[in-house]
Amino acid sequence: MSYKEADTTIHTSMTDLMTSLVFIFILLLVIFLHKAQGESQNTKEEIKKQVIQELDFLDKNDILDDPEDELSVIIRVHTDKLKFDPGKHELSEEGRNFLKRILPGLTRVVNKYESKLESVKIEGFTDSTDNDLPNMKLSQDRAFEVFQYGLNNLTPPLVSLFERKSFINLTSASGWGERKLLPYNEIEHRYANPIIDENGAPAIGDETANLSRRVEFKIRVQSIEQRKSLEANKKVLTEIKEKTNARVEQEP
Repeated sequence: MSYKEADTTIHTSMTDLMTSLVFIFILLLVIFLHKAQGESQNTKEEIKKQVIQELDFLDKNDILDDPEDELSVIIRVHTDKLKFDPGKHELSEEGRNFLKRILPGLTRVVNKYESKLESVKIEGFTDSTDNDLPNMKLSQDRAFEVFQYGLNNLTPPLVSLFERKSFINLTSASGWGERKLLPYNEIEHRYANPIIDENGAPAIGDETANLSRRVEFKIRVQSIEQRKSLEANKKVLTEIKEKTNARVEQEP
């Protein structure tokens, strides 16, 4: 074998080796990412499962997965428990009694999982009566009415100051107007006054006004990336605090 042929053979072998190493690296990276994604999914699902289990003081039919966000759990408060008259946002006596019963428990769950939750949203909705702008304001007023009730009534001895602080830190209120109308369906029929068709049967799929006039609580868990970022920030702050304390102790 000539020197030139030997050099070519070595070059080819090195190229094959590098190609193999790159392939192996890519394969390991794919495996790692798949494993990380699986762990992230399991963590999210586990936290959601724990939160749902803690909400055992609620009707299980009121607790739903958010079809638009896998990180969120929806508590859909139906109108037989938290009623709003058409065009009104004021809480009824029945509505206040319902909130008095469920908010302390919800606040304790929020406090227990505060470090693993991103947010708690109180969202108001309307039926399709009236126009977009009035409905948007009405839905916001309904959400803020519930939020304000919580601020005014979540006080000791009903909840602790720490639990109240968690509620305030994570909770916000907003309105969706008529953007998410609820149709009649067989699962929720016990809550509805459904539209009746010409044959005397519920009109499946049509809006049911008293279902659409509602308030929902949406609990969103943190993603794995958010938790890692918060843990890193907490670690940095702890290190800064320790260095500051050490410097103060060294000063005469």
